[in-house]
Amino acid sequence: MIDIDESFKNRGISIDHIKQMRSIIKSAQQAGKQKECLLCGCSCSSFCKSHIVPEFILKNIAMNGEVYTSSILMNKNLEIEHEGVGKVDTFYIICNACDKKYFAEYEDERSLLKPLNNLIMAEIAMKNLMMQISKRNQEIPLYDIMNKTFNNRIKNQDILKGNQELDLRDYTHDLRISKKIIDNKLKSGFIEIFHCFLDYKIPIAIQSGVAIHKFNGILYNNVFDDSPNISIKDLHLFAFPLSDNRSVVGVFYHKNDRIYDKFHKFLNKQDFNTKLIVINYLIFKYCENFFISKRVPKDVLENKKLIQISREVYEQPNLGYLDIEDITQYDYKEVDMNEIPNLLSKEYSLN
Repeated sequence: MIDIDESFKNRGISIDHIKQMRSIIKSAQQAGKQKECLLCGCSCSSFCKSHIVPEFILKNIAMNGEVYTSSILMNKNLEIEHEGVGKVDTFYIICNACDKKYFAEYEDERSLLKPLNNLIMAEIAMKNLMMQISKRNQEIPLYDIMNKTFNNRIKNQDILKGNQELDLRDYTHDLRISKKIIDNKLKSGFIEIFHCFLDYKIPIAIQSGVAIHKFNGILYNNVFDDSPNISIKDLHLFAFPLSDNRSVVGVFYHKNDRIYDKFHKFLNKQDFNTKLIVINYLIFKYCENFFISKRVPKDVLENKKLIQISREVYEQPNLGYLDIEDITQYDYKEVDMNEIPNLLSKEYSLN
């Protein structure tokens, strides 16, 4: 296991700087900590530990209780390559009573074995939005803390904070819509694009909102427009390996987010295998909250195209941090969806 300290040491960063970054991140987490439950608004002294991917799903692909995190491909400084299923991508933002009330349906494997319904889609969307809200609550004070620590050397701080606050506005708005569906047991709201059961266990677990920038020549979200009049819209996807050596995969969006109608029509025209290829592509191109079984062959994790696409940020290489080699490569070519291993295919099943 590569821990945080070792990861920084390998990059020539001193122990003092490691400690300083740990202190800054811890301070931001404390500053972003909420006093009330996000869903019911009640004062809360002990928040529920929420997993972006249900823990029982992660256990289905774990080896010795551990899975690979997305950093195995992204190589982020502050993440470790693998972690115990009880610790990966957890957040604390709601009370235990709301956790039982709002997520009991989809966090039960028996429910996942049924046709996809509006309630389950609303629960999955809520969990995705809660994760993003939790992140933004910590990121917003981070800029103030870093600026104070480094003597106001962070440029465009107000713009950075403003963008995060706009994200928080949009996520909170969409969360209310999903919450209303559950509170009122509404039977409509979300539109299913794709849902299937696979007769094999996939080696990857994922649940995430996906803000598609461009796909198949179509612009869906202009992520570079920071106007307050622009709202970035997510579609939601999940791929869950189940305990009975099967898997369930789904993609959906809210009916108000009409920008995804074109994507819906496109996917409907594809054959089944191509649909899985497209979803696999979206996972590695746009998502961070995926977890891979340690039983996956080493050559998959070392696949250059898979690493490249996992490190792309809106068509830019290396997580958007361009070095001299990237700058001189004016003809940078994005990874095609057929160039990467399809971990949703039977070829990579864990059966």
